[in-house]
Amino acid sequence: MESGLPTSSSPSPVLEPALIAQREDSSVIRQERREAALRQAQSIALAELARRRRRLGTLSPEQEIAVENLVVSTATKLSEVAIRVLESLAVINSSADYDKTGSTIIP
Repeated sequence: MESGLPTSSSPSPVLEPALIAQREDSSVIRQERREAALRQAQSIALAELARRRRRLGTLSPEQEIAVENLVVSTATKLSEVAIRVLESLAVINSSADYDKTGSTIIP
């Protein structure tokens, strides 16, 4: 009968609680930074729309809402792509900090 617990024939990796907490903290921090960057991009997009609103002429309330939604969603999508690229570069750069023996290179 299986108890769902690891047996001696199937060793499982053991992570120290401090390491788990550190990973969770960095994940939360990354998510907060990502959300802040997206809010900032949306804010910039809306500010630019407000600056250039006169050029659009007369719009109905529904059209104004549609334009705002379009601008915000476009800014969000572009920002998400940029964030993913930057995060990928950060991963590549952090992996370059290790030499071939696996030890950290200290600058």
